[in-house]
Amino acid sequence: MVRVKKIDPDGKRRDRHDAMESLRGETWFAEVQYVCAERHHFVFDRPDPDIAAEARRKGTNALDDLRAEIERNAVSQPTGKARA
Repeated sequence: MVRVKKIDPDGKRRDRHDAMESLRGETWFAEVQYVCAERHHFVFDRPDPDIAAEARRKGTNALDDLRAEIERNAVSQPTGKARA
């Protein structure tokens, strides 16, 4: 969880959008989600760093992921043929 103060360091009030924009420089910004507003803070949920890193390593192309999975399964399953 990440809390962002509703008042910025310059004393200006932030809305939810401004609070989210203040997180833009973080590596996990693309995965951050708004949770709620407390009296003095906006609360955001950020992903677990290990889970987010694993998701980024897997890639974003679902077809490539599926092909790789099929290839892994084809290699690990017996063919039923006798070896000479």
